Amino acid sequence: MNDDLGFQLLLYIKDNGAHTATELSEVFNIKRTTLLYQLNFLIEKKLVDKEKKGREVYFKINSLSSIESYFRDKIDILNSQLDKLVLDTTKLNRKLVVIADDFGLTKSISDGCLVAYNSGIISELALILNSNGTKYALDKIIEANIRNVGLNFEYEFANNEHISQTEAINSIKSGIFNFQKDVGFKPSSIYLAKELYLRLEILEEIANYCKENSISLRLPKIINQNKSENYAAEVMMNRVGVKTTDFNTTFEKTFSIYKLKNNILNILNNIEENKSLEINLSPGFIDRETVELVDQIIDRGKHLVISIDNELEEEIKKLNYQIVSFNQL
Repeated sequence: MNDDLGFQLLLYIKDNGAHTATELSEVFNIKRTTLLYQLNFLIEKKLVDKEKKGREVYFKINSLSSIESYFRDKIDILNSQLDKLVLDTTKLNRKLVVIADDFGLTKSISDGCLVAYNSGIISELALILNSNGTKYALDKIIEANIRNVGLNFEYEFANNEHISQTEAINSIKSGIFNFQKDVGFKPSSIYLAKELYLRLEILEEIANYCKENSISLRLPKIINQNKSENYAAEVMMNRVGVKTTDFNTTFEKTFSIYKLKNNILNILNNIEENKSLEINLSPGFIDRETVELVDQIIDRGKHLVISIDNELEEEIKKLNYQIVSFNQL
């Protein structure tokens, strides 16, 4: 039944008394066949009755109690649907940020990251500064107007734990400034080297800077769910109140594609409602330059396959996750 038309018919008959089908079709300016279909439904629901007088058949209200009962049932159904909708919306409060790390490391890795971003579950690109493929990656960002791009300073400060606080902070701020000058917008997130997450005086200043400039600061990487690493850094970031996810995980150990996919789904299953998770993947194509410069070549191919796996994306949706960028967090 057309609920709107049926409701109007019911109200009209209730307020104006019994009418023939011809009279009602003229009042509502609808075809007789359409009208009779609506009336038969109302009769079936015992809301309307028909009475023959001579050659004419009149349609009248059955009883006000039957109408009240019908609409009470409809209200109960609507309330049930509303409760389910609210429940489903609550479930969707879990958010997932999927990072393609090492964007800009080489041209082929950048191309793999872009495929995963445009056709898969990757929601954020993490740009490596001062690398072989940085200029190429920046050109692609501008060309495609990609806004969900963060900066990854991991390579810039790796194995440099003795850098001064002033030098480290100035270098990070300079990288953010130059990126914004090149592309016209601020990075959506920042990732520091592990060495800097352990230097709490540096971390605190950078966390405050990110908070003041509405830039997310990513959690230090937890390798294969070793949650004890960098706990002090997480406490510091929480105290400052800089925007970040509640959890993160990175897969640096070589897994089969099947096992990697299952590990991702198992981790997602264990995240509480109303929480957020960052997953770090390193998708990329392989060429000679990449083989010569980069470790974990096989894993990059696997991460690319996982990133564009439609079945994995569907499984993530079934778990009621929103895949978002740091801009949407």
